[in-house]
Amino acid sequence: MAGENDDLMLDIELRSAEEAAARLVILSGIIQLALTFDDDDCGRTVVELERTDLLDALRIGQASAQLSPSERSLLASIESQSVDEETVLGILWQMEALAALGWAATKLPNLPDPWQQAEVAELMASIPAPWDELDHFFASHRLRPEVEIAAARETAELWAWRSALESDLQSAGGRERSELLTILREATTEAAHAGLIRSSEGDFSVRSHPFSQTDSETQATIAEVSTQRLWALNWLCGFGSSWDDVPLDL
Repeated sequence: MAGENDDLMLDIELRSAEEAAARLVILSGIIQLALTFDDDDCGRTVVELERTDLLDALRIGQASAQLSPSERSLLASIESQSVDEETVLGILWQMEALAALGWAATKLPNLPDPWQQAEVAELMASIPAPWDELDHFFASHRLRPEVEIAAARETAELWAWRSALESDLQSAGGRERSELLTILREATTEAAHAGLIRSSEGDFSVRSHPFSQTDSETQATIAEVSTQRLWALNWLCGFGSSWDDVPLDL
């Protein structure tokens, strides 16, 4: 559980603005690749040409050094047409990671609540394509103050923790459930006091209702959105040696 001052004790060392900018280019390019699998407005030849251009640019463009091993493997799968709907959906969920990094770079004014998926069309339009000359984009990239990024990181961590806790609460009984509810109330109080998350009846507030009373679809959305944002912000805060091995439990 993350407490009010936990981020003050974490050894946060923000990655460089250039590294963060390159990660935006990579994520945006991979998401655009995934979107080509659901593009019915263009002819097949046009879509295949766009896909080929994106694949080549991601591999050899200025941001290519930022590709992680799993991303290189993914590009090979896309090239061989061996991607399924689940893989494409997993890529599209990374729009939330993109939004978190875009917000951290002041390209989005705020991140919506985790039950609302971020609108990233304008953000993606503002990010150069991987085949573009990127020197100006890298040089002009700026990050929000560390304290703001740390607070957003902790908020995402709290939502991810609350989402994971729900299954434990559902299966626990007796003393174990009572102890979990006590932990939840304490966490809710701390999060509200820190101004990170609003509270409702001793629980995190979702549209003015306790998380526990929220429908399962919304709970699943919160879990996925918060995990994607936490992954991106933990990476930005310097945790993990690459995009592939970002720790979520700090």
